[in-house]
Amino acid sequence: MSDPKLQRADGCSIFATLIVAGILIFAFYFIQGIFEQDEPAPVSDEITKQRLEKIGLHHSEAEKFNGMINSIHSENNSSLEAVMRKVIKEGYEPNNTTAP
Repeated sequence: MSDPKLQRADGCSIFATLIVAGILIFAFYFIQGIFEQDEPAPVSDEITKQRLEKIGLHHSEAEKFNGMINSIHSENNSSLEAVMRKVIKEGYEPNNTTAP
């Protein structure tokens, strides 16, 4: 049988283990603090106005685009629905009509 005195840990290795564990815990919190994101800046009235202007510009451009599409369809005497039906009919019907 083995001697129980040889199985005991000596004080130096326990102390070294505690030091290493302390360094790892400290490093974890230090690295976490480095990579932590900063708080976002509060939104001011000026930023809100700029955002609303951009949204309004987007809406006006979207209305212009929709108007252009509608004018093209009215010039060609077609509707968007008719064009989409034509695309579906041409794109999904079988090309080989002589097959049995």
